[in-house]
Amino acid sequence: MQPTVGALFAPGAQALILQPHYDDAALSCGGAAARFAQLGRADILTIIASELVPAMVGEFAAWKHERWKIDDPDQLVAERRAEDARAAAVLGCHLRWLGPARRHLPRRHYRSDAELFGPLHPDEDALAEHLAEEVSHLPEWSPGATVLVPLGVGQHVDHQLVFETGRILARGGARVLAYEDTPYVIHTPTSLARRLAQVGDAWRRRFWRRSPRCWTPRSRPSAAMRRNCR
Repeated sequence: MQPTVGALFAPGAQALILQPHYDDAALSCGGAAARFAQLGRADILTIIASELVPAMVGEFAAWKHERWKIDDPDQLVAERRAEDARAAAVLGCHLRWLGPARRHLPRRHYRSDAELFGPLHPDEDALAEHLAEEVSHLPEWSPGATVLVPLGVGQHVDHQLVFETGRILARGGARVLAYEDTPYVIHTPTSLARRLAQVGDAWRRRFWRRSPRCWTPRSRPSAAMRRNCR
């Protein structure tokens, strides 16, 4: 049964918001994050946030960097982290940056845009299990907290990975809700219905998919963020 808004946003409510990349929570569910922060506590966990090392940058990633005109990946990471920190401060949220375990890297399964926005590779199941285990042992974890994960609208494999992490946490008894992925849900409105059909009725009943969005002048996407949405 879907939780009511009143039950969800009760005094003292806590939320653990999992975002694949630095901008996802602010763009997709900033309003919900701010509300949780006002009522109790909200923690944002950025999953794909490790420093770049040469072993992680394959030919496809290098091509993407060239297309985005990124001359200094380290500078981009620093800029994105600064944006993430500013957005979390605006929303009143605590922030932690994670990074997939080194033994799972590099992720060489995705060598084209079609693969990057296609089915999740079966080998990623182990990474989802690892992430669920890691998240559930963080200091921010609370059994009574609401966990928010991306629904996976747009099919980006990183978003699907975090959604699968949410599935695992839900199977363990956590209350896990899914937010609609912005900007994908705006760029391609039909992708929402497609994703919901893909997820299936059983999981749709267990995931609450809509959460309020919040835009403020200080949290508009920068050029770097817009480049990474293409």
